[in-house]
Amino acid sequence: MAYGPHYVVRWLLQNTEGPDQSITWQRYEYGRYFADFHTGTDHQLRVAVGSTLRPPRIDIKFTSPGRSTGSIYEPLRALFSSKYESEDDAQLSKDMKRLIAVISDQHAKKQLWEMENEEECQQSMFRMLIDGDK
Repeated sequence: MAYGPHYVVRWLLQNTEGPDQSITWQRYEYGRYFADFHTGTDHQLRVAVGSTLRPPRIDIKFTSPGRSTGSIYEPLRALFSSKYESEDDAQLSKDMKRLIAVISDQHAKKQLWEMENEEECQQSMFRMLIDGDK
């Protein structure tokens, strides 16, 4: 079965903002948000969401070790117009903007929780370092 950009973006959005929030996004200090899928398998995949500067738009990059990469770019508006070329392009753009907003909100809530629980987070990391999986 072939999946198109609209389906993939909606799937990411539903699994990020849905009731179970099954996708947890991470971020380096600055830059793109990313989520890893199927880690430790032959189907390992990283999805990174960010933006490009020229032209300014949201993009989603897919990378997998030993395989080619892929991208979904937010559609651009028609030249000299505030409208998109199609209703599908307008909806994809809207969904991509919603996705990055939801990811940003999820990440901000996580950072706030970590700041409010700094000692607990630090002790948890110390235990993981020293005790491993115990």
